[in-house]
Amino acid sequence: MGRFKKLKITEDSKLFIFAAVVSLIGAFFFFWTFNYIDGQTITAWSVNNWDLLVEGRWQDFYVDKAMNTRGAAPLHSDMTEEGLTSPFMYLLQSLWCLPLWLTHYFNGNMNVGTIGCVYWYKALLFLVILVMAYFCYRIAKKVSGTEYNGVLAGFLVLASSEVMLSAGYAGQDEVIYLCAMVISLDFLLRDKMLPFVLLSMYVVTLCPMMIIWILPMLLLKQKNVFRVILDAVITFIPTVLWAVLSAGMEYKSTSSTMNDQLARTFDYIQIPVISGSASVMVIIFVVVCFAAFIMRPDVSDKKVVWLSSLLVVYMSFFNDNLFYRSLLYVPFVGILVASDIGAGLDLKLLLMTVLNYLRFFALGIDSPMHMNTRYTQMNKAMVAMCQARGSDKYLQSDPLVAKIIEKVPSLHDLGSAINGVCVAAVLLLLWITYSDKNEERIGSYKILDRKVLIVIYALCVPIYIALFYAVILY
Repeated sequence: MGRFKKLKITEDSKLFIFAAVVSLIGAFFFFWTFNYIDGQTITAWSVNNWDLLVEGRWQDFYVDKAMNTRGAAPLHSDMTEEGLTSPFMYLLQSLWCLPLWLTHYFNGNMNVGTIGCVYWYKALLFLVILVMAYFCYRIAKKVSGTEYNGVLAGFLVLASSEVMLSAGYAGQDEVIYLCAMVISLDFLLRDKMLPFVLLSMYVVTLCPMMIIWILPMLLLKQKNVFRVILDAVITFIPTVLWAVLSAGMEYKSTSSTMNDQLARTFDYIQIPVISGSASVMVIIFVVVCFAAFIMRPDVSDKKVVWLSSLLVVYMSFFNDNLFYRSLLYVPFVGILVASDIGAGLDLKLLLMTVLNYLRFFALGIDSPMHMNTRYTQMNKAMVAMCQARGSDKYLQSDPLVAKIIEKVPSLHDLGSAINGVCVAAVLLLLWITYSDKNEERIGSYKILDRKVLIVIYALCVPIYIALFYAVILY
């Protein structure tokens, strides 16, 4: 308690309190203003799992979702395009949505696609973000040995526009497996391999391509290749189990989410070779695995965090990446930035700020096609505001990012250049934090005052709020 009081009276702490308030205002705006289509669907599917469990008819898993019995968004009612969707993927969401099932099942009210139910689901995402920020604080504090740096890491997650857009705007569940990854990293740094493997099982069940991150982490800590292979196989148990149980189920797609996702990831960027083409992703993955294997098992915590960040950055920037997956690198790079108080912290914060602004305009190849503003129409406050101004934007499918780019046409032509700046910024972050020598090389250059940078970072939130309202109302 004494240490907390001491922290509370510092100027930096006052600044963090200001930034935290701004971040919470932004979180409230994104979480309670927008009802994106996938949040409605995940809510309905999560509640639907209780119907199947209580009535003992798991064989109808795909049939019920195709029939849309719980009010999922129409776009997702055709399950033939969804691949190997598993009830294990919605384990946490189903537990959270149990009160919705209890209040709807016994009175015969089947529709849980209403705005109130979606808000309940999005409250889970907000709670998960808070837990993720806490573990970022915990890891950064452990690695750096300072309370200040731990708070900085948590703030970088809470104030991140990528987190706001993914969970708050789109209601996507990426933050759930991302939070599990951060918690598993905490166990890994404490050499607790069993919890790490069990959490990795949950992560792979939600997002199979995360084996790309898990396998090098196993190689880093366990030099027995057979043990690593065994642990990697264990992580796929729920996925394989459901593949067996669901074999032959009606309406089940013949394709596999696991295979499709990994295939797209590995084939996304290729380079020509004599025999045809080679996957850049596979090349990097093999090199990182080899580097992890030859490193000493007692490698420093900072190097473990650095390798973790390298992997998620490479997945975030170099795979089939919709706007709601652009947040993958945020907690890991945030931890890395706050790993020590070195002379390069000002530059690190500047680069993180650049990322927060530019990634808004360069959010992945297909993001303008998915980031529609039409899904605000179920929010009565937004509808009333639009109608009061004579606007019918809430009835249209105007892509948000595309509408902003229309105002500055040059941004569309510079999309690849903006992405290039983002990639360069992350690579510089990784280089700066790789070793103390790199810190020293830039230590003599003062970029901006650290407090100014944190305020600029916090100002991302009101700027995005203004952009959203401008696009919707005009």
